[in-house]
Amino acid sequence: MSTLIAPGEQIGFAVSEGLSSRAVAVWLAEQGVKVHGFLADIGQRPRAELDGLAAELAHAGVPTEVVDLRRSMAELSLDVVRYSARYDDGYWNTTGASRAVLVSELAGLMAERGLGVFGHTSVDGGNDQRRFSGYVRALRPGMRAFTPWSDPRCGDAFAGRADLAAYAAAHGLTLAGDEEIRSVDGNLGGFSHEGTELESLAAHGVVHRLMSVAPRDAPDESETFSLGLRHGRPATVDGQQIDALACLVRANEAGGRNGLGFSDVLENRLNGTKCRGVYEAPGLELLGRCTRRLYQATLSPERTRRMEELSRLLGTELYAGRWFSEHAVDARAELDDIVAPATGTVEVEIYKGNVFYRSLSDVPPGSAVPRQARFGAGGYRWRVMDDSEREETGIS
Repeated sequence: MSTLIAPGEQIGFAVSEGLSSRAVAVWLAEQGVKVHGFLADIGQRPRAELDGLAAELAHAGVPTEVVDLRRSMAELSLDVVRYSARYDDGYWNTTGASRAVLVSELAGLMAERGLGVFGHTSVDGGNDQRRFSGYVRALRPGMRAFTPWSDPRCGDAFAGRADLAAYAAAHGLTLAGDEEIRSVDGNLGGFSHEGTELESLAAHGVVHRLMSVAPRDAPDESETFSLGLRHGRPATVDGQQIDALACLVRANEAGGRNGLGFSDVLENRLNGTKCRGVYEAPGLELLGRCTRRLYQATLSPERTRRMEELSRLLGTELYAGRWFSEHAVDARAELDDIVAPATGTVEVEIYKGNVFYRSLSDVPPGSAVPRQARFGAGGYRWRVMDDSEREETGIS
């Protein structure tokens, strides 16, 4: 299939607030391509800023609509927590999650408008290029995925970020520091950081945190956080009924101001190499720690072992852009059954990057796995305590 887009051809373009995305979208329009921009609001910036960027793009020749996908992003983020779908060194791969949301939502809008090409500016041959292409094939088989970087003319026009910055400035696009050689990708679930300095394994302290503070800068007083879960999914925060979006916002705020969820990893890439990245996901880390405590009380050893296997599989499938694959769908269905008993309320104390468990309550009768205890029987023999002795188990 040709990597070129002909003048006059109409394409849908998943434009982001990044420098290369906006500059290349305008460049395509200047080549005669009829570019229709779709700027997704997945919680990466305030809506007013996104509206401003869309207006700039329209003025530069790329009519762009802002699409609110925050709720979809929040729902998938909580699914990732419920399934404990971490990747590699145990971090929350929020970038991979956002690609599933972007294609599943935006490709449908493009199809409704008669657009048969899904454009994006992920680097050709990288993780995101594979994710976008894979999701378009899986969800919209009749649609074509296209990245301008596969067109030699685009590479000739922009040798580096300095060229992109100059082009963007000449066309009235806001730079806001985007001329720096780095990549920051964010959404409600978290932010990822890559860049020249991070590619040196000796570098440290080179990332400007966007969602959290360093533990040493967190408050000197601890903060209590209570999460109620129903069948493994968050339902209440601090006793209040809450939807996925509000839950994630509250968790991000609490986790962020207390220094949670900052990971510096050397991840295994899809092409067999390794790459260093820094990830922030304070809300997911807080919710994940609470959820894990409930699973410890309500899942049998056999269910726990099986969940660990499926969680690793799902984490890998999400990273690889295969969240909707048959393996991933089957894994989620099995995990739904495994975590069905997980209902209860977990209260934790957050302090300078740490989470300390305070209590577990509201677990329905028959849901908690029986506990073996010694000291409640005098200290010289063991006994198994079931629901009839719930007060002694500490689960009320």
